[in-house]
Amino acid sequence: MKIFYGKQVYQGRCSDPGFPHILCFTEHHLNQQEIELTQIDSYTLGASYCRTSLKMGGVCIFVNKNLNFKKVDIQKFLQEKDIEAGAVKLSVNSLNICILSIYRAPSGNFAFFLDKLEMILNLLYKNNTQLIICGDININYLDENNKKKTFSTPYWPLIT
Repeated sequence: MKIFYGKQVYQGRCSDPGFPHILCFTEHHLNQQEIELTQIDSYTLGASYCRTSLKMGGVCIFVNKNLNFKKVDIQKFLQEKDIEAGAVKLSVNSLNICILSIYRAPSGNFAFFLDKLEMILNLLYKNNTQLIICGDININYLDENNKKKTFSTPYWPLIT
């Protein structure tokens, strides 16, 4: 399969046993029309965010065609560079799962990111739902820094 301007992501069949059911991408660099035309064998575009003013960035989630899912509308919380995200909800074997894929550019407003992330998490969190968060928030965890401390204090128990 070839996606995202000819970058080879995986060579093989997406129907192979053990192949991921969900694919989350950050920094896909596509506009809305391009992401909607992007096809990955055995997957459906579940959620996406594309920049309209700036270049690069973006987030998307592809869901295996055998899974039923629902896109979660989080558009009102998103802003280019500061917080770019997509979310889907699905049920698998009586387990409710919500997947959030997020991206924050290194030059993004960190305080704005934290504020909007908290709003998104409040919207998505339910007692009977497993929440999976993935992505790139551009915090260097190898160095001691204020962003690491600010993010880690409330969210460290969630990070695995």
